[in-house]
Amino acid sequence: MAGFEALDLVNMGLAVIGAGGNLLLANHTAKRVFEDRDGLELTARRNIRTTQRSTPALDDLIRQAAKTAGGAADSILAVHRSSGKRPLTLLIRSV
Repeated sequence: MAGFEALDLVNMGLAVIGAGGNLLLANHTAKRVFEDRDGLELTARRNIRTTQRSTPALDDLIRQAAKTAGGAADSILAVHRSSGKRPLTLLIRSV
């Protein structure tokens, strides 16, 4: 948990999701982004989705990472925010 707290100090969100796309855990910064619904949000099933349409689609990148666990290249996605703040940069990585 100390690593999560360190990321909070530099305002970097971290969320860990399962192969099905559901949120397993998140640090405070990521939770704040989800609560504000400013680019990302959680569905009723605790799946992460973008609040605005993105290309490529976030759920497609998550599915791709789940299928290729352990060997695929990372995916990066810029998510636009309704607040006008700079876009969120997402790194999707299979671990």
